[in-house]
Amino acid sequence: IACSECGFFYVKNHGADKDVCRQAHEVARQFFALPGDVKMKTGIAADKDVGRGYQPVGKNVTKGRPDMHEALDLMVEKGREEVEGGSLGAILKRHPELTPLVLGRNKWPEEADVPGFKECYERYAEEMLKLGESVMRGMAASLGLEEDFFAKGLTNESFWVMRVIGYPPVDVEGEG
Repeated sequence: IACSECGFFYVKNHGADKDVCRQAHEVARQFFALPGDVKMKTGIAADKDVGRGYQPVGKNVTKGRPDMHEALDLMVEKGREEVEGGSLGAILKRHPELTPLVLGRNKWPEEADVPGFKECYERYAEEMLKLGESVMRGMAASLGLEEDFFAKGLTNESFWVMRVIGYPPVDVEGEG
């Protein structure tokens, strides 16, 4: 039913390293517990075209209403030589305005502020890429395709986007 009749599914017993997942949650809590001015050192506002960095509570808007979460947006970091000749390079030739987004660098918290954050999320991204490859193999098999169908030129140039989200306590008067 998943992906053929509905667009969502839940993966459990996925095999991703539980220690890496726990550490990612812990360093995220440490980051979101920092004072606002420290978090803003990684702020997204200065480089909107790059699409990476911190956004405080209320900066994201859904259906005209500010979202009550804060976020740190991260993406895979690729160099120009990595994308040339591949599908990302072809996209950049047709849409050069996307170059800052595709070739941008993440705004990591400073090591002194959250020790190990960058290394932790790099490991976490690797774990999620392995999980994604496994899911794609399963989807191919469920469609009666060769297990590596999606890996043949469709998913071999992963461009991942990750949002680390913090939900601070919110006082809501008159609701509830």
